[in-house]
Amino acid sequence: MSVFVLGCHRSGTSLLATILRRAILGDKDSSRLGPDIPRSADNKHGHAESESLMLLNEHLLSIAGASWHQPYLLRPDWEEKDTLAHLSSLRSRLDYHLSTQQWIDKDPRLCLTRDAVAHILLTDIPAIAILRHPVEVAQSLYLRNGFAPAKSLLIWLLYNYHLYNCSSSLPHYTLLHADLVSTDLEHRNSCSVLLEDFLQQTFPQNSTSLSSQISACLDRGLLHCNAGSTHQLGLDAATTQFFNALWQDIGTEVRQHQGRALATAFSAALPQGLSHLLPGQRTPVYGHHIAHQRECLERRLQQTENALHTTQIKAQDLEQTLQGMRSSRLYRLSQAGRRLWRRLWRPRVGADHS
Repeated sequence: MSVFVLGCHRSGTSLLATILRRAILGDKDSSRLGPDIPRSADNKHGHAESESLMLLNEHLLSIAGASWHQPYLLRPDWEEKDTLAHLSSLRSRLDYHLSTQQWIDKDPRLCLTRDAVAHILLTDIPAIAILRHPVEVAQSLYLRNGFAPAKSLLIWLLYNYHLYNCSSSLPHYTLLHADLVSTDLEHRNSCSVLLEDFLQQTFPQNSTSLSSQISACLDRGLLHCNAGSTHQLGLDAATTQFFNALWQDIGTEVRQHQGRALATAFSAALPQGLSHLLPGQRTPVYGHHIAHQRECLERRLQQTENALHTTQIKAQDLEQTLQGMRSSRLYRLSQAGRRLWRRLWRPRVGADHS
């Protein structure tokens, strides 16, 4: 079996992917998927993310006129004919994934590209997701990339909205970053139980003593994703209150119902979140993405209209041909012959049977 780890940037996906890899593969590296992204100052223990998957997702986002830090608002139509043909041509980029039976990989960009990757791999890979408080994600993105608070919160909101509203199956389980790194053993143990259950479903042949392996991984100093920063983002009170209330609802939903209603929660929060983050004249921040999506839709509409016009012309030509055939002398003679046959032949056939 294979597994994708999903979640927004700076949400603990590297931590979770490392835990799962060590629980299943022990201390083996991920060479079976090709080289991983090199370690960096912000992820000293490694990203647990294959370079081939990351580069593919960057290409897919560029097709949609987006990037990892400027996600699209409107989901691309990955099932459009020309797009599907292009996705098929990209299959060789994931040769390691296609030729290996057992692997665990992650890339936050999968929140946006998972439907396209499913077309490339010809299967819907089982997934597990991790969520982190939006303000903590914004703090971490500020420290690593220098992003403004509104931009960071937009990334968090759009990533998680698309994660739970894509065409692919929902994640089997959703974890909270705060519970995974918590010093409260009850929260840590609840995460261990969920992870053990998930691994037993996806890797049944490796289902022995997983809880102890997971606990050992959690104690190996992998908490580098915990921001631990008191940097003040300077958000206005209304925006802060909105995201704190949203996170409280999400945390309750995850802990009580395992996130079954998160698609609805993020769909309902998206318009209000955008109004907080992009008020008035600030909407052009994503204006070029909206324009790109509009161009794609207008191009597809024009193609459809052209195809309809061509079909109408062909139908008119066929109608004219049919009318010409009906007005021809041969057609009239054939029709007269049929009427004569009905009058002369059918009564004889009935008489013979009698």
